[in-house]
Amino acid sequence: MKTEKLKKSIKEILTITKYSIVMFFREKTAIFFSLFFPVMIMLIFGFLNMGDGIKFKVGVVDQANNAQSKQVVDVIKKVDAFIVTEGSKDEMVKSLEDATQSYVLVLPDNFGKNMGDTTQIQKVPTGVTPEIAPQKVDIYYDQSQNASTVQVGFTIFDKIFDGMTHQIARVPKYFEINQVSIGGNDLRYIDFMVPGIVAMSVMQLSIFAVTGAIVSWRERGILKRLLATPINPGVIIFSQIVSRVIITFLQASLLILLGMVLFDLQVVGNIGLVIALIVGGGLIFLSMGFALSGLASSQNVVAALANLFVFPQMMLSGIFFPRDSFPEWMVKVTNYFPLTYFSDAMREVMVKGATLHDIQGSVIGLLVWSVIMFILAIRLFRWE
Repeated sequence: MKTEKLKKSIKEILTITKYSIVMFFREKTAIFFSLFFPVMIMLIFGFLNMGDGIKFKVGVVDQANNAQSKQVVDVIKKVDAFIVTEGSKDEMVKSLEDATQSYVLVLPDNFGKNMGDTTQIQKVPTGVTPEIAPQKVDIYYDQSQNASTVQVGFTIFDKIFDGMTHQIARVPKYFEINQVSIGGNDLRYIDFMVPGIVAMSVMQLSIFAVTGAIVSWRERGILKRLLATPINPGVIIFSQIVSRVIITFLQASLLILLGMVLFDLQVVGNIGLVIALIVGGGLIFLSMGFALSGLASSQNVVAALANLFVFPQMMLSGIFFPRDSFPEWMVKVTNYFPLTYFSDAMREVMVKGATLHDIQGSVIGLLVWSVIMFILAIRLFRWE
C-alpha cells in the first residue's frame, strides 16, 4: 500500500514538474529576463573586456623592519593605485600564485644599509658622484598578467624608490628593482565575471519566477483549488522546486557554455562541485522566493519585495567588480550576503580549481542561509 502511494506521488511530481517547465517556456517575457538578460550582460562586459583595472594588489614583505623599510612601506600605502597587504614571504608569494596579488615587494633584512651616513654623502662636492652600489630589491609578479599592465605597476615602484633616493642625497640610485616573474593563474575579467553572472542569474530566476507564479496562483484561486484536490500539498510544492531547479541548471549551463565558446572560459575546477553549488544556490533562493510570496498580497507587492532583496545583492556582492574598492564597513556587511557566499564559491571552484575544503567557509555560510530561508518559507507560505 505504501509502495503504491509512493509511486503515485512520484508520478504526480513528475507530471506537475513537466507542465511547470512547459508553462515556463511558453512565457516569452519570462524567458527573456531569466535567460537572455544575464547572457546580454555577459556579452556586453565580455566584449568590452573591462577590468584590466586601475588598482593593484601589492603584498609587502618587510624583512628589515628598520626606519628605511618602514618609510618605503608608508609611501607605498599612500599610493592610490595600490591595495597593500603585509605578511611573510611564503604567504605573499603563495597569494601571488593564486592570483590574489598583483605584485609582492620583498625588502631584505639588510635593506638601507648601503645608505651609510647620509650626512657625509651630502658633503660630497658638487659634480662628484658618491660611489654607492644600488641595493637590489625583489618585486615578484605574475607573468601571466597583461605585459602593459605589469609595466604600469613597475613604473610606480620606480617613481617611489627614485623619490626616496632624491630625498636622501644627490646620488643616481640607492635601489635597483629586480623583477621576478611567478607563474600564476591567467585570471581575466571574463573569468572573474562569468561565475558571478551565473550566481546572479540563479538568484534572479529562483526568486522572481517562484514569487510571480505563487502569488499569481493565489490571486486566481488556483492554490486554493489545488489544496482541495486529492493531491498532497507537499507534492505541489516539491514539483515547483524540482521544475525551477531544472530550469536554473539549464540556464547556468547555457551561460557557462557561452563563456567557453565566445571567451575561451576555462573551468578548471570539479564540474560535479560546480553543479552541486548551482543546485544548492537555487534551493536557497527558491526558499527565499517562497518566503517572499507568503509576505506579499499581490504581484505588485511581491515584485517590490523581490527587488528589495535582489538588487542590493546584485550590486554589492562582487558580481561585476571586486569588492576591495568598497568602504571597509561595506565589505564587512556584504561578506554575509547569500549571493556573496554563492558567487565567491563559484568563482573559487571554476577559476582557481578550489576543492570543497577550500570553500568550506562559503559552504557553511550557504548552509546557514538555507536553514534560515527554509524555516521562513515554511512559516510564511500561505495557500490563500
